[in-house]
Amino acid sequence: MIPVLIKDLENQKYLPYNIYNKNGRLIFRIGEIITPGKLLQLRFIEIYRESDSDKAKSDKENKVKNQNNPAIKDKLSGPSLTIVKPIKPVIMHHDRIGEVNFDSVISQDSQIAIKTSIHDLIDSMTVGEIPDSAVYTSARDKIVTEVLATVSEVEHLNQLRIFDDYDYSHGINVSILSVMLGYKMGLNSYLLRPLALGSLLHDIGKVRIPKNIINKKGALTPKEYEIVKLHAPLGYKIIKDELNLPEEIAKLAFEHQEKFDGTGYPRGISGEAIDTLSQIVSVCDVYDALVSTKVYANPKPSQDALKIMLNYGSKWFNPSILYKFIHMSSFNE
Repeated sequence: MIPVLIKDLENQKYLPYNIYNKNGRLIFRIGEIITPGKLLQLRFIEIYRESDSDKAKSDKENKVKNQNNPAIKDKLSGPSLTIVKPIKPVIMHHDRIGEVNFDSVISQDSQIAIKTSIHDLIDSMTVGEIPDSAVYTSARDKIVTEVLATVSEVEHLNQLRIFDDYDYSHGINVSILSVMLGYKMGLNSYLLRPLALGSLLHDIGKVRIPKNIINKKGALTPKEYEIVKLHAPLGYKIIKDELNLPEEIAKLAFEHQEKFDGTGYPRGISGEAIDTLSQIVSVCDVYDALVSTKVYANPKPSQDALKIMLNYGSKWFNPSILYKFIHMSSFNE
């Protein structure tokens, strides 16, 4: 495999070759239109193309396979026949993945792909399995790429959300909102990537909390609330020890329930002792929780949610981050 530089693609209209990641996974196919969004996505990862020797070897292997296949052996003798490798269709295994937000800045195809990844991630971890890292990193990359490529198109916060069951949609929505808020705060791409992934996984500790407590319709008992609070340190442990991700990402799960006045959990830290990225996730987490449909609560209109957040103000949030979020729909300022 040969490394590819972004500058080699910038003046091309179509991809001149297949693009692979460092693990050999096909990202984009030869002949696809090169869009600004694709270029932006590729800037964040190491990309490669097949060398001439790799391609020759692959072509030879395919030729041998075809010659040994009696179903197509006779067809290969035709002088003008070209064998095209079929594209494997994506099969959706979850009932609600097809539901999309047509107002979202995230494309419909990407919404489905991201939701598929998160369903696979959560469902796997719920039964004690560790998913391949590509499951969540691909979702992260799609979120960062599409948010940054559509900044000027956003006019209201609903464009920064997707639809699905709350257990699956919440992390995605918090990630989308956090990336845009981080961008508005001037964070560079090196911080937006861990912010996107940490916010995507911020509630992953809830896979280890009993469902009858997480989705309880009535008020939690003091004991149940103490159990729910464990999702923050559990999430930190899962991200660090099971997913083997860096401290800066795990910290977002650990600190997203901390409050600016020190009344949060699990440590009760306050002010600037809370990591800046965690402060961003905290704001976006509360907003999406307020405007989402949950088994134990009806969604609130966006304006009502923002009023509630303003009422808590600096008790819960860093004021400068909160106000940046409140005015975040002014993307062309």
